[in-house]
Amino acid sequence: MAETITKKTKEEILKTPLNELGVTLANSPLEAAVKKLYEELSQSGIQFRPATYLSTDWGCPDGVPVIAMPFYLADETLWKIEKEKMGLGDKINTTADQGEIQQILRHEAGHAFNYAYKLHTLPGWQDMFGVYEKAYEDNFAPIAGSDRFVKHLEGWYAQKHPDEDFAETFAVAITPGFDWKKIYKGTEAYMKLVYVTELIKEYRDKPVPAFASTLDEPIETVKMTVEEWYTKALSTTKARKKVLILFYQEYPKGRPSRDEVVDQIKKVLLELNYSVVLLPINRSIEKITNGITQEKPDLVFNLCETFRDNDKFDFNVTALLEMLHTPFTGSGSSSLFLSGNKEISKKIFSYHNIPYAKFFVVPIGTDPEVPKNMSFPLFVKPNHEDASIGIDDQSVVFNEEELKAKVGEMHNSIKDDAMVEEYIEGREFFVSILGHNLLRALPVIELNFSNWPEDKHKIYTFNAKIETTSEEFKNTTIIAPEDLPPEVAAKMQDVAMKVFRAMGATDYARVDLRLSKDNKIYVLEANLNPYLAKKSETAFSAQLSGLNYEQLISKIVELALARAGVH
Repeated sequence: MAETITKKTKEEILKTPLNELGVTLANSPLEAAVKKLYEELSQSGIQFRPATYLSTDWGCPDGVPVIAMPFYLADETLWKIEKEKMGLGDKINTTADQGEIQQILRHEAGHAFNYAYKLHTLPGWQDMFGVYEKAYEDNFAPIAGSDRFVKHLEGWYAQKHPDEDFAETFAVAITPGFDWKKIYKGTEAYMKLVYVTELIKEYRDKPVPAFASTLDEPIETVKMTVEEWYTKALSTTKARKKVLILFYQEYPKGRPSRDEVVDQIKKVLLELNYSVVLLPINRSIEKITNGITQEKPDLVFNLCETFRDNDKFDFNVTALLEMLHTPFTGSGSSSLFLSGNKEISKKIFSYHNIPYAKFFVVPIGTDPEVPKNMSFPLFVKPNHEDASIGIDDQSVVFNEEELKAKVGEMHNSIKDDAMVEEYIEGREFFVSILGHNLLRALPVIELNFSNWPEDKHKIYTFNAKIETTSEEFKNTTIIAPEDLPPEVAAKMQDVAMKVFRAMGATDYARVDLRLSKDNKIYVLEANLNPYLAKKSETAFSAQLSGLNYEQLISKIVELALARAGVH
């Protein structure tokens, strides 16, 4: 230890400029760590020994094969001050700290090895890891559990940049006693590890070409006092809440594919300075539980509308989150279960005196029988599916033959009970709601069918909602209605909020309604956790209310965090 430190009180140290602390690597806790790194490099057959120096943080100067190490790790008193100032606890856990130091040293040694031989200029390196010149993003959102990358440092650091990917892979390859061949077998990360070990064999005893030793912030040049340095560090290091975006990922043609809403929300959350992690799921329950357990997010942004190719399982995913005691955005499992069954939803509407179209349900394996209080035309849709699945021009039926045919399609093709409703001729509207205890109804918006042929039924078909190349999609727009009487719009908002409360919704929802020609309101269904892409109905309605997309997503996160008591 440097005598200048050991003879000073904590208060005196805080007033001392960094360049006058007198700390060195010699005889410090870091000296043993560097020696151990060199031993690990030797065990891997690598003759290269990166030089080290004290600075304000870990790192390698860009392109320079030299490792910078934080000054506060060179002295136990400074390390205690660091922990106190940065809120890391006041106890020194020598074993845990030393283990983390060795991990970081291996990582930085990976950078140094890369820079020493300019490996990133090799075509094979770029094919394996990507373009070295890619711009760095300090705030990034890794994919939890991705088998394309190794995990050496916390936070899936390999996913930040190709240079970090190489450094992390190198670190795993030289970690003593770690059987990476077994752990990463069958993954893309395995191929990277094989490539790195081949590079190690090729370059392990080659002399390092001369390089310009330009160092970043060597401690000898930093004139700020320790107190001033921590004031600056704390001003730029704010505790960030971690938000994990949970979403369903499909694999068309064997390649992962995710909806654009995932990246739109990710971008907003990163700009809001949240720490963001992506967790794509498809069929594995373990991936959900492992991801949540390992990442320990403050909040899950729940975008999962299906699981194992079954839309009925969305509430099961939220039930799992509830069992894991993990806060999440949107409605809970019981509300999603109720809203996912249109028959039960309508019975809830009936109990709360919420207007809806008369209906009956035809269970799979039975034939339709029209009740005496209903008459044609009727409207047929699946009892459980959403996203207008199964809805087309033939959904409006005018006789028994058409009814039986469409019900048969629900049973045989959609594999669902058929919901048969009184067909309401009229206009279709959406009302989105934000809030929990205090609700805010966003402006009413309308589904515009004005470009449809006169003889075509004005219903939101699957093609009109989903199939972007169809004429129905191209001719269907969402508009702010200019001719809707204010009292009718206000009544729609009241009905929508009544639906929100009746279904036990939280944070946000969208209620779909029909307005008959005599201005009677009918609730079609409640969409809890509706689609949130920039071009969605909810985002459009929020924009009309004065909330841009970023503010909408921020509001939903704030509502969920407040509801969960996360501060």
